[in-house]
Amino acid sequence: MLNPYRLLGLFLSPWKDEPTIKGLVRLIENGELDWRPLVYLANLHSCTPLWYVRLKQDNLLQKIPFDLKEYLYNLFLLNVRRNKLLHQMLEELLPAFNNAALDVILLKGAASFCDDLFGNPGARMMIDIDLLVADRQLEDALYILNRLGYQEMPDPGLQPDGLPTDARHHHLPMYAKPGAPAGLEIHFKIAYGQASRALAVETAWQSKRKAILAGNCAAWVLSPTHRLLHNAVHGVVPHGEFIRSEISLLHLTDFAYLTHRYQAEIDWQDWLAAGKKAGLGSQLLAYAEIAHQLMHVPLSPYLRPGRRGGVHARRIILAGKYLAVHRDIYRSSGERLTRLIVLFLVKIYYYITMMPWAWQNVGYVEQGGNIAVRIRYLIRKTFRHAWKRLGRSGS
Repeated sequence: MLNPYRLLGLFLSPWKDEPTIKGLVRLIENGELDWRPLVYLANLHSCTPLWYVRLKQDNLLQKIPFDLKEYLYNLFLLNVRRNKLLHQMLEELLPAFNNAALDVILLKGAASFCDDLFGNPGARMMIDIDLLVADRQLEDALYILNRLGYQEMPDPGLQPDGLPTDARHHHLPMYAKPGAPAGLEIHFKIAYGQASRALAVETAWQSKRKAILAGNCAAWVLSPTHRLLHNAVHGVVPHGEFIRSEISLLHLTDFAYLTHRYQAEIDWQDWLAAGKKAGLGSQLLAYAEIAHQLMHVPLSPYLRPGRRGGVHARRIILAGKYLAVHRDIYRSSGERLTRLIVLFLVKIYYYITMMPWAWQNVGYVEQGGNIAVRIRYLIRKTFRHAWKRLGRSGS
């Protein structure tokens, strides 16, 4: 069976050339595709509307089964409506922040509203809206949110513990408004743990770029290099995605589209150096290699994955074939046995690397020290949360 993770990545890519598209046509026309795992993965990775848009842009939509085309179209229409409501949220929020002289940087999917990154307003699914606000202006931002009817959605995981490990926090609990299509996260740092150390909030503010949301709302976005860096570190760190061998296709697609749009402006040397400074060099090289193999994203000469990065890329791509796809998809005894072996090895790798990851992220403190407190906290968090997470994979 073809690797559905690899195949869906190729379908989603904006980097396909004509021979690659013809190769996909042959696979479809020869009946070599099992659409079930592709649909499952597209939904799991929140890529279904983008898959529809990409099929249309590549003139492949007429090749797929009619019921699948109808299914994708209906989900796409729902996302068009939802994104319109999200856009209206920003049209209300940004003028209120601007009138109060609050600078705001739009992060992740919200930033794509300013440059039409995907060429279609319904392509990108968004879980929530992420905004970066200066630490000194958080109280003013919360005052505006309360005035507009937003309410805090309590999250015990984001409550400060009064310990040095509170340094890992990077955003406030989510705020939501009755009737709104999604919640709002106010960031005071760019990202979590090591990801935050790869892209310091001071660097983000210094290199921000002016942007205009449709409707003439002024905003800021990250520079292309830092936007791409944020995408990569967010794709490998926050929930241990790299050590769990579960890299999101939604994040990889953002990476592919950002490189496609801003390829002449990206400083790859700076991108990699920032990652290495935070101890994420191998992770970023593997991430770029996965995007290269799955989506044909060209690799800069600065991004030589080396043996270690290449091994990690192969690990994650192979895991993608088995980790999130139901076992019933695999009919032969050989495939089922291979799946069990791969899942066992993935879990072993996770258990071996999880404690160092947690020490660098969950148990991190700015100036070091506090060893005893950090160890107690690390053990508590590890056994309460992190060890349970992988057990749900592959069911």
